[in-house]
Amino acid sequence: MTPTQYKAAIKKLGMTIVGAGPYFGLGRRQAQRLASGEAPIPMLVERVVKLLLAGKITKEDLLP
Repeated sequence: MTPTQYKAAIKKLGMTIVGAGPYFGLGRRQAQRLASGEAPIPMLVERVVKLLLAGKITKEDLLP
């Protein structure tokens, strides 16, 4: 998943880049790094994003 695809997916899910961070266990800065391309999108984050987009899980499923 590219940073552009990641940002589009987060937007489609109705979240902001920073707001999505806690759902993936990311802090503010790390969430920004993924979106900017400074850091690669971890495979686990990509899979969770795809599951969210497919409706297999919800955002509520990700938080304790």
